[in-house]
Amino acid sequence: MPSDSRAWKSLLMRALPTRIKSRLCGQRLSTRSAPGDSGSRDLKAGLGMLDEDDRDATLRYLLYEVSELRSLIRHLLAESPRYAEFIRSTSSSFDFQWGHIKDGVALRSDPEFLKRCRGLVASYTGLPEHWFNGKRVLDAGSGNGRWSATFCELGAQVTAFDISEHGVAETQRECAGHPAKIFRHSVLEPIPTEETYDLVWSYGVLHHTGDTYRGFQNLVPKVAPRGHLFLMLYGEPRLENMIEFKELNLYQALRWQLRGLDNEKKAHSLQSILQPHLVHGFFDAVSPPINDCYDRSEVVGWLRTAGFEEIRETLDNRNIHIVARKR
Repeated sequence: MPSDSRAWKSLLMRALPTRIKSRLCGQRLSTRSAPGDSGSRDLKAGLGMLDEDDRDATLRYLLYEVSELRSLIRHLLAESPRYAEFIRSTSSSFDFQWGHIKDGVALRSDPEFLKRCRGLVASYTGLPEHWFNGKRVLDAGSGNGRWSATFCELGAQVTAFDISEHGVAETQRECAGHPAKIFRHSVLEPIPTEETYDLVWSYGVLHHTGDTYRGFQNLVPKVAPRGHLFLMLYGEPRLENMIEFKELNLYQALRWQLRGLDNEKKAHSLQSILQPHLVHGFFDAVSPPINDCYDRSEVVGWLRTAGFEEIRETLDNRNIHIVARKR
């Protein structure tokens, strides 16, 4: 083994298989990099991991192993009949949420959200507000309709669906007065519309389905050529930000405390310890049995394989806010 650290790094990077190299290339894509330009920068940043101390190197290795195992288990569980009960329970949780917990932070009942929602859509997608006028937008998993209504207000031709009966009703209510197409459907089934869309938007949905990749595959054909796909997925905690580990630990502790309770009792328990405007967000985070977190590089790999380019994250956050353009 060469004694010179630079020579050692060079030898190591030549010897490593592509899959492992990608693991050394950082966990985030630069939002400022031109298409195709981020790879070399991320590779140089990844080499810096070879200089980290033993503790951080050990933690990073363990996180990679956990991430790989979680990914494999998800693929195995997706076809399991017994896992279907978790999927049904998750759907039930959201149906209760949209029907009974209607107020909270970042909802249409929040005046601050109403002030910011158009700007948030523009920021998350990297597209100016005027771009949306007349564009075809699919909201895949509309929930309570907060984003569908925002797209309507921006002048888009909106199609939206949700697996939840209450979610569909709330989306219809929020989009009243606009010619939006809204129907009940699961993203785990092929989407029954003939048209393709200038933007397919899926915010905080796929990681609750029990088969995120299958849901992703159903979205891909609905993106028009040169159209955009935006995803918000729960992300794994980043080693450089310990508060993200603490946040997820809190959620897991609450899930354990709420185990065995029905949705109404879960909500009541949260209401007893939280301020009213926080209940919706915490119920969303801890009530559903399925809350899958993803490594950024896995999501980027899906997008590349599916024929997307100009892939970039648009928010520095544990949760992955990522947009890409179809070739």
